[in-house]
Amino acid sequence: MFLGNHMIFAAHAVAYSKITCASLTFCYCLRDYYKDNSILMKSLMSVCYSFMGYIIFYSWNTSWMDGVILLPILFVGIRKIICGKNALQYVLTLALALISNFYIGYMICITSVILYIASLLLYEKSFLNGLRKSFITYALSSLFGGGLAAFLLIPTFLGLPETRKLSVLDALKDMSITVNPMVMMSGFFAGQQNDLGYNAPMIFIGLLPFILVVLFFVCKKANNRKKMVYMALIITFMLSFENNFINRIWHGMSDNVCFNYRYSFVLSFILLIIAYDGYLLVINNSITTNEYIKTGVAILFLASLVLSISEAADKVTVPAISMDVILVCIVIALFARGYHSNKIIAGFLTVLIIYSSVVNSYYCLKGYAIRTYQSYGEMNALMKEAEAKINDDSFYRMDKSVRYGRCDPHLFSFNGLSNYSSTENVEKLEFIRRLGASHIWMWGRYNTNMSASLESLLGLKYIITDAANSKDYSQIGKINDLSILKNNYALPIVFPAESVISVGDENGFELQNMMWNSITAIDENVFEQNRILELSPEEKHVLNVIINNEGSAYICIPNGSYSEVIVNSNGIEKEIKYNEEYTDEKIIFYVGEYKEGDELTFTFSPTDENNKINNLDDVTCYTEIKHALKEHSETANSSELSIEEKKSSIIDINYTGPKRILASSIPYDKGWKAFDNGKEVKTYNNWDHFLAIELDDSNDHAVTLKFRPTGFHIGCIISILSLAFVAAYEAALYLKRRRS
Repeated sequence: MFLGNHMIFAAHAVAYSKITCASLTFCYCLRDYYKDNSILMKSLMSVCYSFMGYIIFYSWNTSWMDGVILLPILFVGIRKIICGKNALQYVLTLALALISNFYIGYMICITSVILYIASLLLYEKSFLNGLRKSFITYALSSLFGGGLAAFLLIPTFLGLPETRKLSVLDALKDMSITVNPMVMMSGFFAGQQNDLGYNAPMIFIGLLPFILVVLFFVCKKANNRKKMVYMALIITFMLSFENNFINRIWHGMSDNVCFNYRYSFVLSFILLIIAYDGYLLVINNSITTNEYIKTGVAILFLASLVLSISEAADKVTVPAISMDVILVCIVIALFARGYHSNKIIAGFLTVLIIYSSVVNSYYCLKGYAIRTYQSYGEMNALMKEAEAKINDDSFYRMDKSVRYGRCDPHLFSFNGLSNYSSTENVEKLEFIRRLGASHIWMWGRYNTNMSASLESLLGLKYIITDAANSKDYSQIGKINDLSILKNNYALPIVFPAESVISVGDENGFELQNMMWNSITAIDENVFEQNRILELSPEEKHVLNVIINNEGSAYICIPNGSYSEVIVNSNGIEKEIKYNEEYTDEKIIFYVGEYKEGDELTFTFSPTDENNKINNLDDVTCYTEIKHALKEHSETANSSELSIEEKKSSIIDINYTGPKRILASSIPYDKGWKAFDNGKEVKTYNNWDHFLAIELDDSNDHAVTLKFRPTGFHIGCIISILSLAFVAAYEAALYLKRRRS
């Protein structure tokens, strides 16, 4: 909002600000837990926290960084509860973690329980006595921390798609190992190679902190109770990484696809706390020369194990790990000789920490495919120029065939079809794919194979494309090699309809015929089927199609069975771009413009020689009848109707006409409420996936659509009650202090 169109600069500013905040909060945590005057080491450890492997790897996902920032503050809050101090810090921090990101906030909640138990074991003489004194306060504080965030938690939970949820019994069926232990250990060294599709746990904390962690466990003078608790914590997280069932619990009883081990920053936090305990042993001269040697040997042995296992060796960068080995020897030698208190050595250690973080960051980020400021600027300028040429103040959808990213409508501020969200309702995406749109996992996207009929039903009024215009759209402008097309058939986002219908298992072409008929009640079909013949029993991968009607031909074929599809008509060959992924569903492809009686020959190249078209029902070919589409569209658009988007959750519609149904291309959700002339009216799930409303008996209608997520109202009540209780409790404490 403040930075306008400078999105790249804004993204960098947000990322750097959050990295800085992570460093500051960890420094605050160290200063609260450790009362020594080692400001330099606390600052350096804080730098290690803000440049740990997790933050570098996930730096593009700034919404996850809030949990990393808040974890040290939460840890201090837990300590205050155990010490009998005010619980307000813990309550507010937990609430903020849940509000800032539901997903990472959930992981923070699990972490809170683990750290509470660990803190009791670490800092209370008697665990049971500490539990008796603090558990009720901790439990209530956790409850009200969650209660403050209930206005967001409840709608978010209720809105999660069922496809993302696993029952405990389903999760228990898979107790498999998720990662090779040596692959996990490779994360302690700089330069671990990962990709977003498959990454090892991100546990890198820097070379010096890693040395200090090992020193802590090797040192005989280290507190044995601390050793046992710290080791239990490390084992807990190692098992979580290793065991698929426990890993799923951390991920909200869901199989995460890509971006694995999203809670690994918690282990990095714990390791850095241990590292500071190790540092205190060093400056107090509690570690013997023999223990320094053992530490060096242990780290070098670990490095050799990592390099000896091929799967782990593929993850490490040889120059980086080689330099780590050399530096381990140097640091251990300096510590063993007692030079750790020397200012020059302190400067060297500072450089070492910075070096280790820089090397890891370089190797971690070098393989990233990134968008440059220049490329963003060019696309942003193109969209601004297109918007100026369109010059339309109405509420409409548009999209483009030239993609910059997965969420271009959000990035460039237009109402589009393309979108990516890991909490997307996949059923709706599968439905529009059935009609001819593209859909890969949770990514819905516009593509040039979509028919004019589908683009019109979805309200795509303008198209920016580099493809030839075969849909009778008017060109209203041109930018370089891109044409800006206006779809004169496009329906508005909300439109009058004759009826609300449910759909069955019809193919995408017949579905569109049904949808148009429910809008206009015109019997003429937009799509007519063509005749498909098999050329000969020997040629199982060749089909012959006779075009029955003039118009745009589309073919629907099962995806995943063929690597190439060639169509031949009158000696002219062209390839159908058959490159959809991650689905074995049938997908619709645009073939070309043909006249009645034209004969097409399709040749399929199978991915497996055993794949054959044994059933001609697997392939269908239809022609889009343009005059029928025009008739349906003109009838549907003939009403007096205007739409205004007041907010993203409020739409005003003025409609004059006799029809009693307003249908829409807005995905159906129970959170939508509709009001006609001030009175709430019934909503329907039209076509099984889209919102429709029932109008009253008048001829003039002032309709308002309002969206409130399911559970938002009860969530707000819980949040308000929680806030009132916390405020009353704090007021009571304040008055008590005043009296004393």
